[in-house]
Amino acid sequence: MRNFIKKLEEKRTLTKIKKLSDKQKDLILIKAITEFGDLAIYKVVNGSHGLTLHAYADSPKDATLLRRMIPLWWNGLFTMVIYINTPDEEE
Repeated sequence: MRNFIKKLEEKRTLTKIKKLSDKQKDLILIKAITEFGDLAIYKVVNGSHGLTLHAYADSPKDATLLRRMIPLWWNGLFTMVIYINTPDEEE
């Protein structure tokens, strides 16, 4: 039980931080791109779970792959894979 509580506190370390410097955000984004690939556009935001890594996927197929690859908590950040289906504009 103690190990579980310790791991939980480690995960919540970054969620308690309200702001990161631009350099820290860039480092996190580079880590995300190298670990999960360029299937999405990554962004670090302050969400309801604290600092959150958003991965904006280009297609439903990429979103499915990313949801399998990216854990719910990664490097102390809560993660979300987002895909927004927008209709193509007719010209």
